[in-house]
Amino acid sequence: MMKRVDPSVRLYAILARRSPLAVIFRRGPSKQVLLIRWDTSTDKFEHGQWLKGRIYERRCDLSLDGDLLLYFAANYKNPYQSWSAVSRPPYLTAVIMCPKGDCWGGGGQFLSQRRLALNHRDCEMEPANGVRLPKWLRVEQYHGRPGWGEDDPIWSARLRRDGWTAVSWPAKTKDDFGSRVLWEPDPPIKWQKPNPKWAKYCWKWLLPE
Repeated sequence: MMKRVDPSVRLYAILARRSPLAVIFRRGPSKQVLLIRWDTSTDKFEHGQWLKGRIYERRCDLSLDGDLLLYFAANYKNPYQSWSAVSRPPYLTAVIMCPKGDCWGGGGQFLSQRRLALNHRDCEMEPANGVRLPKWLRVEQYHGRPGWGEDDPIWSARLRRDGWTAVSWPAKTKDDFGSRVLWEPDPPIKWQKPNPKWAKYCWKWLLPE
């Protein structure tokens, strides 16, 4: 009799910049994701919706007040394959959704409470089914080469915006296409951020020698 193996769970959180709200992506099994709303002032967790597919959490962002989530998701099925959407946590139901079609780019950043930059190519900026943007939401194209890249440039730009500093960045990768881990960065990617309550005291000890 085969022993049952429970699926592993991965958690990824994004914190709002001017409120105690946050979202947590609970992934596990690998093609199922649960969105959770976290009030850090009370440690209250509110479970929302599951998605049967993949959410690329490093390409997502939370509005300043934490009431809107911009996420990039894919199920690689027709009619959309992949898409970026804005929802109200802890739900994934889209206020607005723009089809992407592949896993290049996608997602974006909130530039202000009701203004966001979408990492889509020119032909991927139109909302699905001819739906009009809400008057209170402004959407523009991400700078640089929108619609390309993978987790970067969105991930690194968001971390830097939120006060993180990259202290280790890979110069090469270790490739092993015959294993479960196809490649890993060498040295590992490391970001750090001082506790704001202790920043002026401990920042010098957090920096690498």
